[in-house]
Amino acid sequence: MRLSDEQKTKLAAEYAAGGNIRQLAMSWGVSREAVRSALKQQHVPVRQVVLTENQLEDAASMKTRGWSLNQLGALYGVDPKTMKARLLARAQGSE
Repeated sequence: MRLSDEQKTKLAAEYAAGGNIRQLAMSWGVSREAVRSALKQQHVPVRQVVLTENQLEDAASMKTRGWSLNQLGALYGVDPKTMKARLLARAQGSE
């Protein structure tokens, strides 16, 4: 599905009001990349999700107890690939 200019404007407003890329992609029925592209076209800077050391520690603990990357990503509002990368970086930093 292609977003019209009007839809991109509405999507950008929802993002500016606090929505996240993953939620917007699901609600608009488009990919996360389509959301990022629409935000770029609307000159809206994309927020970077920062996970605190405490959040990463908790996530690592939950991962060892069987939580999936999908579950952790949903809990902390990040993509599962981002969660995996942050947990790996944390593990490598503690070696």
